[in-house]
Amino acid sequence: MEERLEKALNFANYRQTLNNQFQKLKIKSEGLLIYAKNGGSFTITRDLISFLDYLERSGMVEATILDDNNIPVAIENVPNFLKEVTRRYFSVTKDYHEEYQAIRKSRNVKSIIDFKDE
Repeated sequence: MEERLEKALNFANYRQTLNNQFQKLKIKSEGLLIYAKNGGSFTITRDLISFLDYLERSGMVEATILDDNNIPVAIENVPNFLKEVTRRYFSVTKDYHEEYQAIRKSRNVKSIIDFKDE
């Protein structure tokens, strides 16, 4: 009976550690998706990228948009801002995916913790 209990506790510890590492990775990625521009703070989302793409397709080179705190921010070059935001989004999500897969493939607590534990 003790062996079954020990195995159950080890598995529970493994699952908890796995979930903690996934949560840490998610928080890290969300932080990297915050982008400051002209005194404003923007969380890079697909909605922001779509909105900026709409502005660019509408021919707008300059625009004033609301940041995360509903503060109006003047964007002098919408196409350039869209490129910066899109580049950051894909860079962060690519890294997130790679690190997520590496954690997911970890088979014990030590390998999960040792994986890029910053």
